[in-house]
Amino acid sequence: SITKLTLTSRHLVKIDRVIQELRSPTFLPNLQEVEFRVSGARPSLFVEFVSSRWASPKRALKTVVLRKCKSGRNGSSPFPSRGLQDNLSQLPIEWADFENHIKEGLRFEVI
Repeated sequence: SITKLTLTSRHLVKIDRVIQELRSPTFLPNLQEVEFRVSGARPSLFVEFVSSRWASPKRALKTVVLRKCKSGRNGSSPFPSRGLQDNLSQLPIEWADFENHIKEGLRFEVI
């Protein structure tokens, strides 16, 4: 069973579809660690993905890493900045749920 996944993409439509599928805890139910290396994706999809996985009664997710992620050009909310671990108050407002997830044990890195 897959417990670690790294997603790398520069294709907005393709990565959006993959992230939407990953929101379901029945798809790769033992997924513990996800690393994203994407450009052009909507940050809201990442928030929805992590929140849906975190809320699952059979929670397996432990780690989320954003590596050089960039928002699309459509004015969507930004990704969190590097060095975030030192100051969670710097999270963009759309990512506010992450503060609770982190306090509950989610390991979250922005590189």
